[in-house]
Amino acid sequence: MDPTAHLLTLADWQHAYRDGASPRELLTAHAQRIARESPPEAWIARTEPQALADRLAALERRLAEHGDRAAALRAMPLFGVPFAVKDNIDVLGLPTTAACPAFERPVTADATVVSRLLDAG
Repeated sequence: MDPTAHLLTLADWQHAYRDGASPRELLTAHAQRIARESPPEAWIARTEPQALADRLAALERRLAEHGDRAAALRAMPLFGVPFAVKDNIDVLGLPTTAACPAFERPVTADATVVSRLLDAG
């Protein structure tokens, strides 16, 4: 059973983490569900499995650094919450194309909005 099937809102994700859910378990299941249920043409690019693993490891480190799970979740209001970014906004490791492969350009850093989302958890 997919543990993310009931996680529909930000509050649902936050509640799951407050109850002790693991980001690795939830986000891996979420990525698998998207791969299984979404038509491939719906996505220009998705986070590669190794990049997801790296982000999960970073999340786990940030949680461990806080020591207190409740304090960590307050400090990171978007902890472990998945998000999508339109492909005209830079995300390091993904192509920026504006839905046109001919417009693809190299990405050297995350856009400010992406950095802020990641900083928030």
